Amino acid sequence: MSELLSFLSSILVDGPADWPNYGRDPGGLRFSPSAQINTNTVSRLKLAWQFRTGDVSTGGRYPNSSFQCTPIMADGTLYLSTPFSRVIALDAATGDKRWDYNPGVNLSRAYQPLIHRGVSTWVNPKTSQRRIYIATYDSRLIALDAKFGTPCPDFGNAGKVDLKRGLKKFVASRYVCYTPPAIVAGVVVVGSTIRDLSDADTSSGTIRAYDAVTGKLRWKFEPIAKGVGAGNAWAVISADPLTKTVFIPTSSQSPDFYGGMRPGDNRDSDSIVAVDATNGKVRWRYQVVHHDVWDYDIPAQPILAEIAGRKAVIVLTKMGLVFTLDRVTGKPIFETPETQVSSDGVTGEKLSKTQPIPIKPNLLARTRIGPDDAWGINDVEKNRMRSRLERYGESQLFDPQRVETHIQVPGTLGGMNWSGGSYDPRTNTLYTNINNMPSLIRLVKRSDLAKARDQRGMVFYEQKGTPYAVGTAPLQNGALPAIKPPWGEVIAVDMRLGEIRWRKPLGFLPELAANPKARDWGSPSLGGSICTAGGLLFVAGTRDGFLRAINSQSGEVLWEHKLPAGGNATPMTYEGSDGRQYVVICAGGHSGLSTTIGDFVMAFALPI
Repeated sequence: MSELLSFLSSILVDGPADWPNYGRDPGGLRFSPSAQINTNTVSRLKLAWQFRTGDVSTGGRYPNSSFQCTPIMADGTLYLSTPFSRVIALDAATGDKRWDYNPGVNLSRAYQPLIHRGVSTWVNPKTSQRRIYIATYDSRLIALDAKFGTPCPDFGNAGKVDLKRGLKKFVASRYVCYTPPAIVAGVVVVGSTIRDLSDADTSSGTIRAYDAVTGKLRWKFEPIAKGVGAGNAWAVISADPLTKTVFIPTSSQSPDFYGGMRPGDNRDSDSIVAVDATNGKVRWRYQVVHHDVWDYDIPAQPILAEIAGRKAVIVLTKMGLVFTLDRVTGKPIFETPETQVSSDGVTGEKLSKTQPIPIKPNLLARTRIGPDDAWGINDVEKNRMRSRLERYGESQLFDPQRVETHIQVPGTLGGMNWSGGSYDPRTNTLYTNINNMPSLIRLVKRSDLAKARDQRGMVFYEQKGTPYAVGTAPLQNGALPAIKPPWGEVIAVDMRLGEIRWRKPLGFLPELAANPKARDWGSPSLGGSICTAGGLLFVAGTRDGFLRAINSQSGEVLWEHKLPAGGNATPMTYEGSDGRQYVVICAGGHSGLSTTIGDFVMAFALPI
């Protein structure tokens, strides 16, 4: 039976040479069976072709752009979205443009960085027409004919559905879409991104499913029954076509750092919710953070894996915790006790007294910081930082927010973030890149906000509708990290045992490139990994701007290429019509990591 199910799962992916979903398969394994590029040949990998989209902004008239797309490939064509929500189709072997579609997003009304992470595809079994779906930055769901790049006239209103309609509450300056939808059982399931930290009563995070042919609303799921907003799914939603189930990763309720007006655990936020794709009924739910006041959204696509014959959902979190759930019941596979944590919150707050913390896998990120963790480029700087950390005192995961400046560990960058992970089903190994970058946080009484804004180094957010604004900043020593390295790592985890196989520093900080120890210290990263049957892990995302190929058994870097802009996206791989295996990454940078902004689609292959 296991072999039959594996076979059925494999044929749901268009072909062994393709990459037809954001994570290759609907469950986000990010594993390719292609092995032409392998541990023996990867040193000969060269740039095969390059394409520039032209959609790039470095600020000024429009917000900064960040080209975070992972393209998909099917029928010999590469499909991608730009930060402006333009869809482009390229010949997968040559990089030649076949068509492009501009939805006409009004960029002058954009209020946050211009981001888009990709498109989705589906073939109508009755007509054999392949469609490309995009949920645009300005909140429209558009279906395009994959061959011509034109809107499908029978879908919605001339190929378009207005995602702003049907929400309990919509606030234009808070609500955008930039994640590829999930498609299963003939429906297109769409989440959203809701701006953090602004209001308690913000846009609702309703998840909706539309008929893949007609665009008619089939069902909707409300993570929040009443009151405050958000609880949305901004990470990629996973799907199991065999059971017709979608696995929805939800965010925290609004606002992020104070929850006095949303008492209780806030069920269905910060949760994996398994929903029947045919009717929207909840099959099970599992919450990874109770009553979140740390901005610990579930940021990454859940990974649907088979671990030693057992169907599982692997959930990567900002806390650096990995939750491994039974895919049928939602119960933890590894022991996950409710662990007592400090619940002494500010006036008006009532925190959870316990949080679920898995015994296995081991903690991947740093969850405790104290004066002994101080770091500096020399002894003077180290001692200065130690004195500063002594003022903040010891900090650990799930410490309450308070009005004094304090350290949150992990910070809001993680741990893991939207970079997510990849999974090799042959070896039951999970790969993920993590950050060890704590944050400084303080709540500010609204009456003290004007005075607090004078404090240098912190950015303050209103959190309207609550008694407290919030100030945040990275914990740094000048422009450099303030705690001991490594600041970024890539980790391999044996998911049968729940044990770490290896962990290695990932990348380096450009400011420290001349230091011989820089590559031992690592770099924060945003942009995930893929793994292949060639024994390789491909990952970029670091501040140094390199795409790397890593031996998946040992963690050794076997090849690297300096990109013309930051590689803050997840790569993908496929075999073109010419029989060559290509590795593609969108290099477009990320202003939050100070990497170069750009518009490059880079394809690498072995020389002919």
